[in-house]
Amino acid sequence: MKASPKGWAEDTLGGLGEWCGGGTPNKSNSSFWTNGDIPWVSPKDMKQTFIDGAEDHITADAVRESATQLISEGSVLIVTRSGILRHTLPVGITTRKVAINQDLKALTPFPAVDPVFAGYQIRSLGRAILSTCAKSGTTVDSIDFQRLKGVTFAVPPLHEQRRIVAKIDSLTGKSRRARDHLDHIPRLVEKYKQAVLAAAFRGALSPELGRNAFALHPLSRVTSSTFYGPRIAKEAYVHSGIPTLRTTDIADWGRLEPKEPPQVKVSEIEFTKWRFEDGDLMVTRTGATIGKCAAYEATMGPALPSAYLIRVRLNLSEADPRFVTLFLLSPEGQRQLLDGRTAVAQPNINADAITSVRLPVPPLKEQRAIVARVERMFAWIDRLAAEATSARRLIDHLDRSVLAKAFRGELVPQDPADEPASVLLERIRAERGAPKAKRARRSGQEALPA
Repeated sequence: MKASPKGWAEDTLGGLGEWCGGGTPNKSNSSFWTNGDIPWVSPKDMKQTFIDGAEDHITADAVRESATQLISEGSVLIVTRSGILRHTLPVGITTRKVAINQDLKALTPFPAVDPVFAGYQIRSLGRAILSTCAKSGTTVDSIDFQRLKGVTFAVPPLHEQRRIVAKIDSLTGKSRRARDHLDHIPRLVEKYKQAVLAAAFRGALSPELGRNAFALHPLSRVTSSTFYGPRIAKEAYVHSGIPTLRTTDIADWGRLEPKEPPQVKVSEIEFTKWRFEDGDLMVTRTGATIGKCAAYEATMGPALPSAYLIRVRLNLSEADPRFVTLFLLSPEGQRQLLDGRTAVAQPNINADAITSVRLPVPPLKEQRAIVARVERMFAWIDRLAAEATSARRLIDHLDRSVLAKAFRGELVPQDPADEPASVLLERIRAERGAPKAKRARRSGQEALPA
């Protein structure tokens, strides 16, 4: 193991300051919650580095009369009980006084330890803490508090701690800006694909066809039949039968990606009447996903529509299923489908509204050529999105590398004039041994005004 940098020392997390936990004030006591102005932090609020608020707020009475505690500004909050601990250790640094619930612990560092430095280092130790301090045999993922306090912590001179924090902030600030830009990519992908579809169906991608090829006709012109997915009796569901496709099996941009669809046993007559045939469309007819659609391909094997789908059978000599699907997903197609909704609380669309949608019907060969152009453009957009996703992962890796270098003493130059960390540790130990000021309730809790 590499030796600590000159002037650095080591201590345990338990020795860096005062630790305390929290609690939940009685939810039925309105005096604890009504008009509260103290942020009450729980795991759901631990999504950023600096904690200055929370979804819930409590009153001073709640702090005085419950298990929660008032945590001072400049404390480090750590989630110690939550499902998120399966993969992440949330760590935050308070920028104002807050209270916490029982799923968090708070460390208020002694003056010899910079709180932001402490928070950054604990975050960098996250994976090690999760692997060595996790409790076993519990129903909710949690951290063993005593083992957490025993984790080794690197202590540089105080001035070096602050230089490290400044350098981390500078580097991660740049990566944060890059990450913010990359996080816009998924929305841009949606926007660009919609623009491609809008251009395709007004003829902008095929100017050689002329305007007449994009004259609008009702979908019924190329439809041979429609069918509402049946409601199948509960006893018909079996472990091995015919899959029933659902809205959840329709992926983005009209692709079918079945996710273990339920299977049923039906009669030969029912199967013949209900089944999908190659090229059939499925359109969601109710709920928040109304208008979501895809085309079925026979290579998927036999399948039936579920109750919330309408099967639209096309005349395949006149209409390419992917062409029709892409039109229905285009801005104009979605507008017409949504205009055909009935009801408000639970919107629905019927088969007549679907087959009334007006779309261009160029010759079949040209439909397929348009689909090919759209798919090529979609593939190009998807490649850019994949590159952005890779860049996002690289930035996350870079941030972890910055933290690792910081706490190995490799991020900033050392200054021989800095007070050695060993002297800091003596000061910390003196702080630990000093008589404690009288607390309002227990060690670690800040006193409240009477």
